[in-house]
Amino acid sequence: MTERIALVTGGSRGLGKNAALKLAADGTGIILTYNRSQQEALAVVHEIQQKGVNARQYSLTSEKSQVLIILPNSFRKPSEPSGSVKPLTIY
Repeated sequence: MTERIALVTGGSRGLGKNAALKLAADGTGIILTYNRSQQEALAVVHEIQQKGVNARQYSLTSEKSQVLIILPNSFRKPSEPSGSVKPLTIY
């Protein structure tokens, strides 16, 4: 079975953090982005990983001219088939 992965923007605090923790509680791997709250992002990732769920954090700032491209295979083991991307929007 292919692991579900969610990209949670602003996942270091507030609603983003709550969404990341809720999704992780259901076994969904988390790719979390943050702007300035690196320590808070690391704490959220650590909390998720302690539950046995894959999680990673990435810094995204409007000051940097960068584009973040994340493939669903970032958590995949070489022996597992690749999955497809299914968008999820939480309101």
